[in-house]
Amino acid sequence: MEKPRQLSVESFRNRNRVLVLFATTASDPDRQEQWELLAGQMEGILDRDIVVLEVFEKGSATLDNQPIKLLGTSTLRERFECRKGEFRAVLIAKDGRSAQSFDHPVEPQRLFELIDSTPQRREEIRNRLGGEPYAG
Repeated sequence: MEKPRQLSVESFRNRNRVLVLFATTASDPDRQEQWELLAGQMEGILDRDIVVLEVFEKGSATLDNQPIKLLGTSTLRERFECRKGEFRAVLIAKDGRSAQSFDHPVEPQRLFELIDSTPQRREEIRNRLGGEPYAG
């Protein structure tokens, strides 16, 4: 069996936006609902450089559903004020700042709207369009 990768949230700075899902276990109903919501939106998720990082209460973690060794899981819970027994979804911008926190599963379209409204995302789109202004 392959050994899980060791990462921290800082591993994604300036490369990815991170959707952190805090849940009690993998069978948490809110966690399952969140994955159902995300399932049909992979194109938008990939286009916006989003990775999904899950943190479970016993300290285990996954990255895009693959087990990883995440450094500082208890610190993350404190940073985003996620108490034991509760679900939380936190969108972290590429610069490492928390963009938005939700205490329930969030529609991908809401995440996309938040991301697309940022100057960084508009710049990314402008660069993909070859320098043409993005009207949003």
